[in-house]
Amino acid sequence: VCTTGTSDILRPMKLIFMIDASDSMTANDPNGTRAKAVLDVFDALPIDPNVFVGVMLFAGNPLWITRFQGVEGLVSLTDMTDPARQSLRAQLTTFSTSTNLNTDVTDFVKALDLAISHIGSDLDKYERNGEAAIASRSQYSVIFLSDGHPTLPDQDPQINARVDSLKALAQRAGAVKF
Repeated sequence: VCTTGTSDILRPMKLIFMIDASDSMTANDPNGTRAKAVLDVFDALPIDPNVFVGVMLFAGNPLWITRFQGVEGLVSLTDMTDPARQSLRAQLTTFSTSTNLNTDVTDFVKALDLAISHIGSDLDKYERNGEAAIASRSQYSVIFLSDGHPTLPDQDPQINARVDSLKALAQRAGAVKF
């Protein structure tokens, strides 16, 4: 029996960093510690075509800051040029809540919806391209960095439903961790 060699099996690792950019973070994280933590992880990742990162800022509206070569959201580290990496590093190093995100609110639901949609679309792309086996081995990790509760009232049931939706995507992937 001939099997596929272990080095021939693709197991993409995809990290989505969701960073709270609401006004409360100016007081609770004035030095941008959460952004520096993302950079520490980013620097520790191997430059490999199967390692993808996505960095999203959220407050009232979520915004991907990983946008390279027409791709928004999850970007392969090998596809990122040195200037693109330096640009992401600069955005995170100088991170502030001054981005145009409607920073007076902290809306977890919109950010979670964007993550769910993006992971679902990523899995759809594999399946459309006849790569369902790669989709089934893809490992998604969603790292959510915030300082507490959303400012919008009564979001807990909606947040719980979104987290359940994220977990449900694991039926199509190797794993989806939040």
